[in-house]
Amino acid sequence: MKNAITRGSLAAASYALLAATSHAATIVFTDTFDSGTGSWYTGGNTGTLSNSSSQLSWAPAAANDITRAIGRSFTSQTVAVGETIRVTFDYTQNAATVSDILRVGLYDVANPIAANQWSTAGTTVGAFGGYYGFIRDNGTTSLLRTESATDTTNVATGPTVETVAPTFGTIAGTTTTFDIIQSTQSQVVFELTRTSSTEMSAVYRLSSGATIHQNITGSTPVVQDSFDTLVIRPNGNILLDNIQVTIIPEPTAAVLGGLGMLALLRRRR
Repeated sequence: MKNAITRGSLAAASYALLAATSHAATIVFTDTFDSGTGSWYTGGNTGTLSNSSSQLSWAPAAANDITRAIGRSFTSQTVAVGETIRVTFDYTQNAATVSDILRVGLYDVANPIAANQWSTAGTTVGAFGGYYGFIRDNGTTSLLRTESATDTTNVATGPTVETVAPTFGTIAGTTTTFDIIQSTQSQVVFELTRTSSTEMSAVYRLSSGATIHQNITGSTPVVQDSFDTLVIRPNGNILLDNIQVTIIPEPTAAVLGGLGMLALLRRRR
C-alpha cells in the first residue's frame, strides 16, 4: 500500500510539474485577423487600416511616412520581478521604402485606445510611460528606448515620440547591417523582463525562419512595470498577423517546486 501511495504521489507530482511547465505563459490576447481589423486603430489622421487576406494591412497616406502609428489597448498587466511581457507577430514590408523602419512599444497610457485618430487630441492618450525598440535596416540606427511623456495636440503618433528619456544602458548590434526583403514575412519578438525591483531588461529580435536579421538587448534602471497598450510604428505599407501578447512567469518557481516534490517523494520510497 505504501508503494502504491508513493507511486500515485509521484504520478501526481509529475503531472503537476508537467502542467506547471506547459502552462507557464498566460496569453493576454491573440489577433489572427481572420476577418476585420480587430481592436486596432490608427494613431494619426491619415492612413488606412484594413484586412487583406486575413492579415492586418496598414497603409499611411504618404509613402515612407514614419510619423503615423497603429495601436490597441488590452487589460492592464503588471510585471512582477522575474516575469516577462512578450510581444510576437509576423511582419511583412509590403512596399518599397527608402529605409525599412519598425518601432514596437509597450506602454501604460492614461486613456486606453478605443477609436481611430487616438493621438490627434491631447486628452485621447494622455500621459504615458513605457519602452520601445527601434530597428532600421540600413544599419544606421538600432536601439531600445525608454519613454515617459504626455501626449499633446500636435503629436500624430502618441507613444513612441518622446526623445529625451534615457535609452537602455547596454545596446548590442547597433551597427549590424541587415536587409528586410520586400514581401517576405519576418517574425518579430519584443519582450521586457523585470530583472529586479529597480531594473528592466529588453530584447528586440527580427528574424526570417532560422535567420536572425537583428537582435538588440539592453537594460535600464527606469522601471515601468504596468502595461495596457501595444503600439507599432512602421515605415510605409505593411502586413501584420498572429499578434500575441503573453506574460511569462519566473521559470524557477513552479518548476523547482515540482522538482523538489519529486525528489522528496523518491527519497521516501
